[in-house]
Amino acid sequence: MTLTKEFHKSDSNFEKLIDKEPISVVLFKTNMCENCVDAMVNLHFLKEKNIPIHVVDVMKDKILSEKYSVEVVPTVVIFRDGRVQHHLQGRRNKFEYQSKLKQSSVI
Repeated sequence: MTLTKEFHKSDSNFEKLIDKEPISVVLFKTNMCENCVDAMVNLHFLKEKNIPIHVVDVMKDKILSEKYSVEVVPTVVIFRDGRVQHHLQGRRNKFEYQSKLKQSSVI
């Protein structure tokens, strides 16, 4: 899995990293969430595309979670050039993630 970093405490590098990468996928999760584990498995195809997956634990970083309107875990936010392209809440399958990335002309 292309897991570049788990962010904590509203890491100031988060915004800089998202801004500099052409495409970023951020998974907002908790440690006790089975659907979050499924999300990581379903996002595994991004490894082949060299698209980074960043993880934010909503229990440890409430500021980023609020900023990106995370009300349900897992929530996956797809960024393109630092801007939110898609905001997917709840359990999704691999094909739903692929579809959203295709809509953004990523894959």
